[in-house]
Amino acid sequence: MTANPTRLQALVEGELGLSIERGGIASALTAYARRKAVSLGTDSEESLAAHVKADDASFNELVEAVTVPHTWFFRDLEQLEGAAAFLAQRASRTAGPPRVWVPACASGDEAYSLAALVAERNARAEIVGTDVNLAALQRARQGAYGAWAVRWVPERMKHVLAPRAGSTYEIAASLKGSVSFVQHNLLHAPLPSTAADGLWDLIVCRNVLIYLTREHARRVIEHLRQALSPGGALILGASDIVFELPAGLTPVSIDNRLVFLRQEGAVPQPAAATPEPLALGFRIAAMPPQPAVGSRELVAIEPSPAYTSSVPPSQKLDEAPAAESDDSAAAREMLDGISRYLDGDVQGAARQLRAALFLEANLWPAAYYLALCYDAIGLGRDAKRLYGRVAELIASGAPLPIDTEHGFRFLEQDVLRIARARGARGRP
Repeated sequence: MTANPTRLQALVEGELGLSIERGGIASALTAYARRKAVSLGTDSEESLAAHVKADDASFNELVEAVTVPHTWFFRDLEQLEGAAAFLAQRASRTAGPPRVWVPACASGDEAYSLAALVAERNARAEIVGTDVNLAALQRARQGAYGAWAVRWVPERMKHVLAPRAGSTYEIAASLKGSVSFVQHNLLHAPLPSTAADGLWDLIVCRNVLIYLTREHARRVIEHLRQALSPGGALILGASDIVFELPAGLTPVSIDNRLVFLRQEGAVPQPAAATPEPLALGFRIAAMPPQPAVGSRELVAIEPSPAYTSSVPPSQKLDEAPAAESDDSAAAREMLDGISRYLDGDVQGAARQLRAALFLEANLWPAAYYLALCYDAIGLGRDAKRLYGRVAELIASGAPLPIDTEHGFRFLEQDVLRIARARGARGRP
């Protein structure tokens, strides 16, 4: 069996939208392919892929192997509290309790957390968690969790999880009955709610898009747009910066957190064409292809501990893509670098993000994504230093050194929280 099961990779991308390069998916897929080939007694990748595609049980095994059930209770509590506040306000405008969809819910930690916060406000909501991973959904329905999943439960919320034998915890029966779980693939048509129009008042889809290919992330965002009720809200994670939004979704800041609202009075319609890019305050020229750098070069030009007002001496101008020294050039390098990161080209992304920081050292979005790149290639110490720098820049309150209408300023509090956590403890 080949070390790179290309047919299974195509199946994972085509059926699940996952980018093979992210989140350890490639290694997980290779390990699964080897195990499955042995169990089937075949050395043929073609036969293996055909079997997995045709056999539901085998496909579910594949899904379980490559999906990322990385979640815990009350993850980013402030954002969830904002969602609960939105639902309490929304309740006065809906017939019956507001409808909430939590796609890619994994083992249900997030859906139950939101249900607990809604109940704390003496409000009601109809919450549905979905995932393509059947095994994760079974765990969600059981409502039993280990100590790691509940490590950040606030003191005031500990009543929602009853301790059981063996350092496990179980969701309170009253809370378990307020959340339902359904299998659903985000690449398919949106899941309808129980409302007459089938739409949702709130969709919480956090830290999901980052694992998808750019093309599939666009498709998922369009599906979520279609599923929102007018005036409804879409909440994404801090890692899910969106460059292209369908018409009708407006990025707004609510309590310093980024939320996308469906325009009032708008009736969702399928997109007739590729969505237009989110408006920017500057023009971005097309970048010529740049050769990817290898891990040795990345190590050779790793960030300096004194990474504050300038890049290290080893990052000479001729090591960065040629660009004019102005705000537009820095912005272009930054956005192209972030785009490369989202497309899975971590090395190419790092090259262009370094170029952006060479031109404008205080460009915190570029520093943040460069830290993510260093995390991805194993340069943990350098990533930690960059996270610290990002936290310093945002906490200082200094405006972005480029003139842009992009939504980065709405993400400041989300990124500040992540940067502080990773700068202090490493990646959470």
